[in-house]
Amino acid sequence: MVALRGLTKRFGDAVAVDAIDLDVYADELVTLLGPSGCGKTTTLRCVTGSLEIDAGSIRIGGVDVTRVPTHRRQVGLVFQNFALFPHMTVGENVAFPLKVRRVPAKEIRDRVGEALMLVRLGHVADRYPRELSGGQQQRVGLARAIVYRPPLVLFDEPLSNLDAKLRREMRYEIRRLRDELGFAAIYVTHDQEEALALSDRIAVMNDGVIHQIGEPAEIYANPRTLFVAEFLGNPNRIAGTLVARRAAGAVVQVGTTEVETRAPVDAIRPGEEVVLVIRPEAVAVARSGGASGANRWEARVVALSFLGERQECRLAVDGGFVVHAYLPPTRRHALGDVVAIEVPAGECRVFRT
Repeated sequence: MVALRGLTKRFGDAVAVDAIDLDVYADELVTLLGPSGCGKTTTLRCVTGSLEIDAGSIRIGGVDVTRVPTHRRQVGLVFQNFALFPHMTVGENVAFPLKVRRVPAKEIRDRVGEALMLVRLGHVADRYPRELSGGQQQRVGLARAIVYRPPLVLFDEPLSNLDAKLRREMRYEIRRLRDELGFAAIYVTHDQEEALALSDRIAVMNDGVIHQIGEPAEIYANPRTLFVAEFLGNPNRIAGTLVARRAAGAVVQVGTTEVETRAPVDAIRPGEEVVLVIRPEAVAVARSGGASGANRWEARVVALSFLGERQECRLAVDGGFVVHAYLPPTRRHALGDVVAIEVPAGECRVFRT
């Protein structure tokens, strides 16, 4: 549905998007995920046609639209700030894209009614945006984007102005509509939870380039770069030195402790400074019982945070480093308690600093 080739956008001397390639297939939702200023929204605006690109090409549905104006690109747009006309009713807002395309009045009425029913707002057609909640306004924005059934819908951080509960609800609504109507979508967000919950594939961006593209589970489990490993999840980042390479992994010196890994380290040589990335959910915590063996240590509880569905625990390992781990909400520990922890070698990722 969408093919970006060598897409480049500069603002003066600053390169906002640096020669990226990206394919989005029909019936697929691809998320551009990254921190503020990484180039994801600029990429989206290039696809919409609101920004002219400096190099590369954009194809939508097999047609080169690189120099085609926005209104002829047949894409639906859902904005961060809702972008509803305050002087128009909900029905008039949803009808606007159809009126621009000079659709007959009867067909407009039918399509607006259908679109509002799809977003479960058929009862508010005569209200004004100011009379709706934030979640309802965003549903109106969704209805307006899909009312003329575009093959591609673009989402620019559409949930960032909603509270946490509404964000979760709207994630399911967006996914339901995409599954029901079958449009392709590009979704921009800096929220990793949103990206993991919504996406068929995720493109992780930073500094104008795509670091990795893949299915959510694959990117989370097998990050290819240190940036991807650190951006997704809330991992432990531990500095060390690679001291030995083995057929199935490596050994990293951290303080006075050796950590065994089974991650590929083909490009890293013994003696190089590295970063170990270990996800907190991979750290098993047990009552102290003489921890010994590979990646088993005694540690002292130095911080505890209750988060409802889990506890977050910081643990100082005798070997000279600190890890954080997740505990069940019912587990009881006090600051200063000594526990045994274990990290499977396959859960330790190694990256050059």
